[in-house]
Amino acid sequence: MKKTVCSILAMALALLILLPGCNTTGGKESPVSSDTLRWFNATYAVLTTKNGGDLNLIGGVEANALSKVQVIDLLEQSWDVVDRASADETLQWLLEEGHNAQLLANFREFEMDDLTRDDLLKYCLMGFPRRTPPSSW
Repeated sequence: MKKTVCSILAMALALLILLPGCNTTGGKESPVSSDTLRWFNATYAVLTTKNGGDLNLIGGVEANALSKVQVIDLLEQSWDVVDRASADETLQWLLEEGHNAQLLANFREFEMDDLTRDDLLKYCLMGFPRRTPPSSW
């Protein structure tokens, strides 16, 4: 569990390294003020809070030399990311297979891969019965 928590945080913080042009404050940390940044931070707010991070900072920590070293180490230890090429490869794996591989295989097995988002939500609310949802959806 701890490795998963660190891995998620590492991927979130990796965005800070990979997207340096997004900082418009001249290198100074500023509170999260835009709706986009609030949404971004909300996607990992539970993890940030659990790790004692600050919800007003992207990634939950101040961007400084120490946090940069920690992120680089986490990316290497948790995801084998050591450069842009390995980061791209890992992100591609997450998008195409990754942690969703088993879920996607189950969707195909139960012929659910063509359902809409709304249909999947209805199916989830039914308690995941062991049959394909009615075609009348």
